[in-house]
Amino acid sequence: MELNVDAQALLKTFMSMPDKVKLKVARQALRQGAVVVKKYAQANVRASESSEASGVLEKSIQVAKFKEQNGRVRYAVRIKPKSVNERKRDGQGKPVRVGLYAAVLNWGKANQKPWHWLTNAAKEHVPEVVAAARQGFQKNLDAAVKEAGGK
Repeated sequence: MELNVDAQALLKTFMSMPDKVKLKVARQALRQGAVVVKKYAQANVRASESSEASGVLEKSIQVAKFKEQNGRVRYAVRIKPKSVNERKRDGQGKPVRVGLYAAVLNWGKANQKPWHWLTNAAKEHVPEVVAAARQGFQKNLDAAVKEAGGK
């Protein structure tokens, strides 16, 4: 894959920066891409006619930064940990965990077809996610260069 002149210049500028600044720029760009996925996931939940896809599920969707491994920065869209829907109860009378019914909606179970509200949010909008991350990368790189007193 060949890069155009602007992309080559951006990459050269990025690679010449200190690791701490590179990490910050990459982190912010990935987060902006994940925010787009979150927006579409929430829209998919709103469009659902399932009683399980309540406002509680929509409000529980978040963008989360995961622990960096081997220098890799990772962001994901997930359900807030330990969030529960107080209005719904399981067989033992305890509030239902939102993550549980989010997973059942997305992946289905033996007697329920899957409805890929999160999977489709990511797969169907790849160009928009990449564009948001690219735009975030360029904006944050420009800000880092200005902060460093560069061009």
